[in-house]
Amino acid sequence: MKTIALLTLLVAAIAVPAASALRIPTVGPRINLFAPPATFPADTPFHINHGWVCDDTAPGAIRDCLDAGTRFELLVDGVDVPAAHDLEYDPHGTTSTEADVSNFRFGLPAGTHTFEGRWTLDGELQLDVTQTITFS
Repeated sequence: MKTIALLTLLVAAIAVPAASALRIPTVGPRINLFAPPATFPADTPFHINHGWVCDDTAPGAIRDCLDAGTRFELLVDGVDVPAAHDLEYDPHGTTSTEADVSNFRFGLPAGTHTFEGRWTLDGELQLDVTQTITFS
């Protein structure tokens, strides 16, 4: 069951990011941790959102998706970044989405910053991605 959800995570890298699909307002362009820019303008607003797309037809998928232990966590330079949680449950559809959105309203100062994304499903770490971006 969790293998199916992990495969669904790869879809989430593409499907969840669309800002128009989110109910939570975002600022600036989105930085995708699966394909981040090498450089980004310092002190410029941006946001990061990642999460899960859950297949409502798979047994137990909704339970795992709606579990409090299912989330995306973001750390920047080793510090946990607060996120707004966006849950889109469609009782009549075939997928539900769960995304965590972090807005950086004032951007980040010049320098190289390390971003770590952690995807957990039902309390178990499924994927950990670390990227560095130079802000100039």
